[in-house]
Amino acid sequence: AIDSLMLIAADERGEIAAYDRWDLDDLDAAYAELDARWGSGEGAEHASQLAFLRNFDAALARRDWDALAAGFAPGFVGDDHRLVSWGTLHGGAFVEAFRALVALAPDVRLRWDHLRMSSSAMLAEAVWMGTRDGGALESPFLLVSAFDAGGKLLRCDFYDPHHLDRALTRFAEIGANALRDPLAAIVKPNLATAAMERNWATFDVLD
Repeated sequence: AIDSLMLIAADERGEIAAYDRWDLDDLDAAYAELDARWGSGEGAEHASQLAFLRNFDAALARRDWDALAAGFAPGFVGDDHRLVSWGTLHGGAFVEAFRALVALAPDVRLRWDHLRMSSSAMLAEAVWMGTRDGGALESPFLLVSAFDAGGKLLRCDFYDPHHLDRALTRFAEIGANALRDPLAAIVKPNLATAAMERNWATFDVLD
């Protein structure tokens, strides 16, 4: 068995244009390359939201709470629908929740696994990662965010990972997606996914 991480990019014709491989322990490097390619490709039309994410991540890494709060719009509301919930938080109370999390796990960091964006919203699958009481800490969640015209964060809704249907519905409610069936988006392949499926089909028959 040879285990590895792969990043596949397709061109506008749906043909494989790039094929990169990393060792399993190079996950951060693989995500960084994926983010860079998406930011210069499909993600370019969401520049203000990507700027928010970059600033948020940088402020969180520095534990710069003032810089982190600067990305939130006046009147911001965070509504947590998870079983273990923060409840509803307004303005600065939301930043204080991050500070409390860092107090519990000083090395905690946030990894963005999957993103979907529109002109006014973002749907993310993310995970808090770190250590707590000598053991590994991983806390995955879904996040739906609404932005104002200037790229400031207006509202966040948190969901447990198994409530993707609720997160997609909320994403659609804020004008982010016009799909009649939001769940259909889960299995809709992008060009790279379709290219790899064709690739493996020909591999299986040794063509």
